[in-house]
Amino acid sequence: MFVRKNKTIVLIILILTVVFYITGCGAKKSDTKPAGQEAVPVKVVKAVKCDILHTDDFFAVLSPKNEVTITAKAGGDITAVKKELGDRVEKGEILIELEKQAALAQLKQAEAGLAAAKANLKALEGSNLLSQLNQAEANYNRMKELFEAGAVSKQQLEAAEVQYNSVKTGYDAALAQVKQAEAAVELARTNYDNTVIESPISGWVSMVNAKVGQVAAPGSPLMRVVDIDTLTAEISIPESIINNIEVGQVVKVEIDALGGRVFKGILKSISPSADPMTHSFIAEVEVENPGRVIKGGMFAKVSLVTDSHMGAVTVPIDAVLGDVNKFVYVLDDKTAKKRDVAVGISSGGLVEVVKGLKEGEEVIVEGNNMVSDGQEVEVVSRGDNR
Repeated sequence: MFVRKNKTIVLIILILTVVFYITGCGAKKSDTKPAGQEAVPVKVVKAVKCDILHTDDFFAVLSPKNEVTITAKAGGDITAVKKELGDRVEKGEILIELEKQAALAQLKQAEAGLAAAKANLKALEGSNLLSQLNQAEANYNRMKELFEAGAVSKQQLEAAEVQYNSVKTGYDAALAQVKQAEAAVELARTNYDNTVIESPISGWVSMVNAKVGQVAAPGSPLMRVVDIDTLTAEISIPESIINNIEVGQVVKVEIDALGGRVFKGILKSISPSADPMTHSFIAEVEVENPGRVIKGGMFAKVSLVTDSHMGAVTVPIDAVLGDVNKFVYVLDDKTAKKRDVAVGISSGGLVEVVKGLKEGEEVIVEGNNMVSDGQEVEVVSRGDNR
């Protein structure tokens, strides 16, 4: 039995040896290339010449161009509030009214005082006061000449002077009373006019802090009116690009709160001096607001063209590799050739190549991360660089 078991084992070994020999000698050699030698599928585009504009983005809060806080110039009880939050107002339209009776009484009293002062002056003038004043003045001037010539005494000159000053003082006092009364009337009329508070601009009511019966103190804020037909944004321009921009330049203003809607803006002013802490220059941008869809306080991205090169050789940004030393892969027949390049400004997904590439040369824009210098590639797509 032990012998039979040994024969069985030997037989199995012989069978396995024959099978291994047959399969090893009869197998076909593989035609597949090693993985590193396979052609890599790529997409290429041509380097083209075009005008390229470089933009810098700045973020700012939009504010109404005109914004006025309405205050009370004179104190008093509020008797009427004509506008509510969000209402449209026109320049000169009444917003708030204050109690008028006290101001009206003061105005009438002042007008009565003016009438009395004028009546007093008229009475003096009717009593030949002006004639007396002119005579006294002529007599005093004549006495001065005589005194200088030694024809009259000093006492006679002083007497003429006293007479002239006496008449003149009475008349001057009457004139002063009239002017004082006129000033009182003007002040009273101003106080009366201040009981009606009007809007100095056209716009929209953005704040109301007034109620009927409330006492308004002079200077207290009661309303705010904003004009959002035009809004402004302040941006800080670095000193490195300040000389690349100019007043009147068109800018792009994008507002996320409005679904990324883009508006046209104008660079209206640039500060002539830099902030000593940040070394940046404040610039103001104005944005027209068609339909008044932009609200004060919205955030915006302001895109400003800060450099431009005409007729530059450009490729898609994705074609350029390398963090410090930039390079591209140029298509040479069916081979990827590594080419060192120098790049310039970029915009809209394109980058300027200032050195290392010519117009019309094809560069790999997709699949370039999978190739190496001299590797065979298969062009599966040719794109447009425009």
